[in-house]
Amino acid sequence: TQFAHVDAGNGYFPGDYRIIPNGVDVKRFNPRLKPVDGLTGSGQNLLFVGRFDPRKGLKYLLLAFPIVVKQAPEARLIVVGGGPLKLYYERFLDPSVRDRVSFEGYVSPNDLPRYYASCDVFCSPATCAESFGIILLEAMASGKPIVASNIVGYRQVIEDGLDGVLVPPEDPQALASSIVKVLKDPGLKARLRENGWKKAQRYSWAKVTRTVEEYYREVRE
Repeated sequence: TQFAHVDAGNGYFPGDYRIIPNGVDVKRFNPRLKPVDGLTGSGQNLLFVGRFDPRKGLKYLLLAFPIVVKQAPEARLIVVGGGPLKLYYERFLDPSVRDRVSFEGYVSPNDLPRYYASCDVFCSPATCAESFGIILLEAMASGKPIVASNIVGYRQVIEDGLDGVLVPPEDPQALASSIVKVLKDPGLKARLRENGWKKAQRYSWAKVTRTVEEYYREVRE
């Protein structure tokens, strides 16, 4: 929970605001889940989750992926999400790595946690307009290291180098370099996983709900 003073010039009512974050279901997303059949084995999986919307940044991950494969030939990319722009995005995929990319389409909420369980690194290259990184918390709660864009919403969740790696948005080379670094550095990967999991516990719905209830009581009194 944080306090922030919002100036009237920003288009809001002036005053002191209590900021209570979204929560994550740490029972639904956890490191002990069984991976999706057929998605594990040899190789290391990168995971993207999101609709096919330009601001989600999938284009930049697809452009980065051939660079990743040159340095980490065992890497594979799993894309969860869909939308009418699928054919558009497939144009950014180098034919040389097409067989290492799996477009899974829409995944039901019940199955989504097992996709997190199936990856080695979670990637979210969003370009803007992410108010809060709930998918980052889902990955953290699943015990997965994260490489994500250095944008305002994501900086509220990730502390760069401690519980995730932040990279400049719209930069495939920087994105690829950070992904490879995490894939090839077991110590870094372990540190990001552990610290990310601990942070996710702070955002558990049980704790967030208590914070909301306590604030209601405080206002009432």
